[in-house]
Amino acid sequence: MKLMAKNLLAIVGAIVTIVAFVALLASNPVRMWVKGHPYPIFIVLVVAILALMVTLNYALSVRRRIVPLVKISQHDRMLYQQFVDRMPVDGTILEWLKNNFTAKAQPSGLFGQLEDTASKLNLATIGFDNEVVERDFKVLKTAIGKFCREVKAYSWEPNLNWIAVRPELLDDTSDGPSATSVIEEARDSLVEAYDEFLATCHNYGVDSGSTGPPQ
Repeated sequence: MKLMAKNLLAIVGAIVTIVAFVALLASNPVRMWVKGHPYPIFIVLVVAILALMVTLNYALSVRRRIVPLVKISQHDRMLYQQFVDRMPVDGTILEWLKNNFTAKAQPSGLFGQLEDTASKLNLATIGFDNEVVERDFKVLKTAIGKFCREVKAYSWEPNLNWIAVRPELLDDTSDGPSATSVIEEARDSLVEAYDEFLATCHNYGVDSGSTGPPQ
């Protein structure tokens, strides 16, 4: 919707500019000037003005694309750092989710840390200034919350160390997929959202590792 609005405004702006330029060419001062000067000079002048307008428009377009990528707010850098401090790439939570995960049972300690992270993220009322980063961050928060809810919905705690899927829910039924399938899918979505968020932060320079345009 925003893109359509921007395109519509651009079209309206172009039409207004063309009409104003034609009105200028048809004005009495310009016609009087043309009468006293060779017509080819007038044509060259018009072409030069049009070329200048196109060049300025292109320069402004390039500037609009580049400037937001270079000027990363300190607020976004701070939020990013707070998040990766809670869920670092090489931390125990990601090591568990990516390399040591089994849908049948979750380690209570790590699952508790993930729940605590989800709670703190949901309490934050101010998001990222960068709209693309904020969009992917919301997707990630949703994925974390869904994973935690799915695990708790299908599981019980046989002891203090593990949260396990209830035995009667391990297999697929006529009512739908098994609990392990649902949990596995939620884990996959969480990991994908995490990687996508970090990639977006890097592409936009929020992680301080890049100030170039998105790839």
